Amino acid sequence: MYTEEAQLAMPRGVTAGKFSPLARAGAWIALTVACFQVQVCAQPPSLAVEGIGADGVRLRASVASAEFLSLEGSFNLREWFLIHSATATNSTAHFLHSNSLPASAVFYRARLGDAPAPVQVVAQTDPAQSAAGLITPDAGGRISLTSAEGIRFDFTAPTNSVREPVVVRLTVITNLVAFPQNDGFRAAVALEPEGLDFMETARLAITFPENIPAEDMAGYSFDGDGTGFHLIAARPSAREVVLAVDYFSGKGVASFRNSPPPTFDQAWTRQKDARYAAQDRHARRVRQIIKDLYAGKINDSTADSRVDLSELQMISDIYENGVRPFLKAAETDCALGRGVVVPELERLIGRATRILGAPLDATDPLQKDLREIMPKVRCACAHELIRRCEQEPGVSGSKLLEALNDLLLDARIVTGRTDAQGCELGSDDQIRERLMSGPCFGQWEGSIVLERVTSIIGTGQSGARTQTWDNETRELYTATVKGVTRHTTFTSGGKPGEGWTLATEGAFHTGIRIHRVTVDDPPDWDIVTTITETASAAESVPAAGDITLRIVDGKLENLGAGGDAAGRSMRYTVTTETSYHCKVPFPPNNPCPTGTTDRRTRTLGIFQGYGVDATDPNAIFTSVPGRITATWRRVRETEQSFGPPQRVEERIQMTLVKRPLN
Repeated sequence: MYTEEAQLAMPRGVTAGKFSPLARAGAWIALTVACFQVQVCAQPPSLAVEGIGADGVRLRASVASAEFLSLEGSFNLREWFLIHSATATNSTAHFLHSNSLPASAVFYRARLGDAPAPVQVVAQTDPAQSAAGLITPDAGGRISLTSAEGIRFDFTAPTNSVREPVVVRLTVITNLVAFPQNDGFRAAVALEPEGLDFMETARLAITFPENIPAEDMAGYSFDGDGTGFHLIAARPSAREVVLAVDYFSGKGVASFRNSPPPTFDQAWTRQKDARYAAQDRHARRVRQIIKDLYAGKINDSTADSRVDLSELQMISDIYENGVRPFLKAAETDCALGRGVVVPELERLIGRATRILGAPLDATDPLQKDLREIMPKVRCACAHELIRRCEQEPGVSGSKLLEALNDLLLDARIVTGRTDAQGCELGSDDQIRERLMSGPCFGQWEGSIVLERVTSIIGTGQSGARTQTWDNETRELYTATVKGVTRHTTFTSGGKPGEGWTLATEGAFHTGIRIHRVTVDDPPDWDIVTTITETASAAESVPAAGDITLRIVDGKLENLGAGGDAAGRSMRYTVTTETSYHCKVPFPPNNPCPTGTTDRRTRTLGIFQGYGVDATDPNAIFTSVPGRITATWRRVRETEQSFGPPQRVEERIQMTLVKRPLN
């Protein structure tokens, strides 16, 4: 058996049908054509570029006879990925690489022989086995779901893992068609919304009702359409497997006793494919480490160290193939810089910091690239926001201002600077002033967040009854100013005053989690009764609202805010499971009772409205010319007749900017 290949290297940079400066200035680089393991070496294939267009790069491979040819690509001449396979017709095969990622350079090679088809599964879900929850930036979120087979899925997102509130859903996958050969113990869920990226790594724990072959278990992930199937690192124990989650897709575990699925080397058409390939290699290394641990070849400490080293290698692989090739294009492409490169660098830095237990050195390539790219992304994205304000009819000035403030804050955190940093738009204040002078900006712009969190968490006991609560209801109204609906003037104590009513547009985000366990175990009874009540539901509903302001002598005195919650409610299902444990044997004619399950639909009324004034000790108001901020937070606890107290936390966070009249 022998392998033959031809290689080419070329600069890449096709964006919207135009050559980038890299492509215009670059030149083709011919690489070595080689035969490997040659006993009888036939003429190797040749490879040439036919052209670059808006649809991608067209290449032509030639071979002496009718052969099956595979085109592969690489960003660094070390890791290669399959692009396409074809049979040569008249000794020639034509290929199109439609990858639109503007990498600095892509290397190509043609190889004799076919490549294995990538794994593509078909997932079948059961909507009846589903749970939803609300994840917020400040609190993160937790969702639990138990399948009909008794397999429990616990998803936990840490704080600061998302930028804005998002409703997420877990749905049990009951079957996977075309799944690679395995040895059972298969469990999977679909995580939605598909493609959601986390800024901080989340966690999915899958717990089986019986023991599992821990040394054979492997995690896997795949996209909603079944493509992108690859392994992900798993940390198994007697009954549980824990998976790291940095984006939403289908995820699960299975036992692969003999051999794992094929490696992930399919065509790369997006930056995430580099992440998939690196995760797949890391998972296979971890799988071998776990096998060595259970075989007694290494101890727990050695296994942990090797897993950390493997994860650091994965971070390096993602950087080399999923970040570094796109740094140049990200300098001027806001979507690529803000949406791909910077978030990936921040995720990699976060993971490396966690593994090393200390911040990365300033000279580390990850830190260095983030520090150098951030001012350029700041400038490119500021240009894009200003362009939208000045050229897009009907665009919301409040939303653009909110996006700009987030951008400038992120840049300031990375660089520690607010000056121009080489951007012709100027400093942070100058960029903000330029946006606010645009046609999208109304007389008032800004945003408001209203939140109420009601929780009962803890344990209570009364006689033979023990109850444990883990209940939380989270109501959140987030909105931006839409316009002015009312303006009045008055005099108060000889000082001029104004009253404003501002219309808002936003959404109610509501999530409820109920988990209450009641155990009755009277000493004189032969039966222990356990009642478990669970519910997990969430939704986001668009809603209008308003903000009322009372301003006296230029200072904010009173604030009222709320969303239009009249008649709004969320329906959710509470599952009550009753089980029995018999302390003594029961006769056949009077057996130990069996468990029951009951499901009932309940309704949660939604209300979000608050009023607060400057005399409230929980309020902090600031008023400077053209800008008002308000922060209010109140926590109340109410004792219950039985069990832990009910805790209610409420808060307001508002920032408003008033445009001077010309």
